[in-house]
Amino acid sequence: MLLKKIFKIIAWVVAVAVALLLLNYAYFKYQVAVGDMVYYGDRWYTKSQLRKIIPPQYVDIPAKNTPEEVYANFRQALLNNQIDAALTYVRGENQASQRDALVKFGDLIALGNIYPEKIAREKIEGNFAQYKYSFVKDGNMTNSIILFEKDIDGYWKLDI
Repeated sequence: MLLKKIFKIIAWVVAVAVALLLLNYAYFKYQVAVGDMVYYGDRWYTKSQLRKIIPPQYVDIPAKNTPEEVYANFRQALLNNQIDAALTYVRGENQASQRDALVKFGDLIALGNIYPEKIAREKIEGNFAQYKYSFVKDGNMTNSIILFEKDIDGYWKLDI
């Protein structure tokens, strides 16, 4: 009789544990279905956890300058042989590598003369812009593109 009661208690505990696991699984599936859980980089995240990993993409920020102005000011800083002034128009995370590249190139005035005075807009999508320009290289006309990104404060920067 005592053994039968113990068996019933164990059966109820197992049944409750299985029911809790099934409810947990159903709730997880519900969270995935409504978008509260997101699979990213080999694991599941809640929206708040994912926001900490990936900062929100900012859109519809009024621009405080134009890509054309940024390009013209960057080019003029090169022509004035002012490396620090030129770097203010480059995205912050690219400034160190661009400083090294400009120092390695050496003649900023010659580099500024390679870039044409005007660039042509290809597309602007949200906070990203792409412009094209042409220049003479080894006697041949060469086409290239230059990318811009608008920062969270609304300033366009070169993405080079």
